[in-house]
Amino acid sequence: MRSTSVSPLRKGRWTRCQRPKRAACRRPRREGLLRGRTLSLAADASLPPHHRSGVPRPEYPRPTLHRRDWVNLNGDWEFSVGDARKFDRQIVVPYAPESQLSGIRDWEPADTVWYRRRFDAPAADRMVMHFGAVDYRAVVWVNGEVVTRHEGGHTPFSADVTRVVREHDNEVVVRADDPLDDGSLPRGKQRSGEMHGPWHYANTTGIWQTVWLEPLPHRAIELLRIKPDFDAREVEFDIGAEGQKHLIVTFDGRPVGEWSGDGTKARIALNEIHEWSPEDPNLYVLQARHESDHVASYFGLRKVETKDGRFLLNG
Repeated sequence: MRSTSVSPLRKGRWTRCQRPKRAACRRPRREGLLRGRTLSLAADASLPPHHRSGVPRPEYPRPTLHRRDWVNLNGDWEFSVGDARKFDRQIVVPYAPESQLSGIRDWEPADTVWYRRRFDAPAADRMVMHFGAVDYRAVVWVNGEVVTRHEGGHTPFSADVTRVVREHDNEVVVRADDPLDDGSLPRGKQRSGEMHGPWHYANTTGIWQTVWLEPLPHRAIELLRIKPDFDAREVEFDIGAEGQKHLIVTFDGRPVGEWSGDGTKARIALNEIHEWSPEDPNLYVLQARHESDHVASYFGLRKVETKDGRFLLNG
């Protein structure tokens, strides 16, 4: 049986043409993140039960700097549209009100939307609230105080809420402004004002990525940047933390390299080489410890280049 496609003709008429069915692409069978194995960022990286049961988007939102302790604030929030804080509806965060999964499915909610929910916070030296994305301009209050303002519908932002948060019965309120008639905002194929057609996508308004709390120690690892060196069979890293640190690289649970020191930049030689490719998407895990903080990340060892007009992966 041959597949059917549609081809345009010059006079605006359409006709159907036949094309041979392509052979099926060979794809490796994969289980989890790695073929034949699952990837655990740390021995203690499994999520607590309340992150796994009934919470939308339960996965850890920042896998390149992974900590075990976090609080997922996704789920049911109070919601309202317009300038008044009525909070007369319910919405499922992190889905935009235009979507069916939000429970709202309003194609044109308003230029301004409001969110509110109550939450408890774990004991910690510091507490940071993260937003994966809010479209487009956002103001965030915690317990009645403005903790951050942000502009940009596709970039994450955060606020240190240590001073205003308490152990129980906290309130977070988010206002998001996304005016349809503001032509200065980047929209892509979203509808803009009166300009819309069949080529436009449904709009995305308000919170549309995970909201979460991160408890931190006083001196936390703020940055872990990884740069694998395929030719040298090493990994270079930058780590944003002062004082003594210990890093260990594992593959499939086995240690394959480590480093200790008080610098913020170093290299680790890898004792086992497992190249990354689409057929074998091998990933290493890098764990970093600093005083009372522990984070994990991952990387693949691969090289992309062009040679003699060809695109090459791993030479």
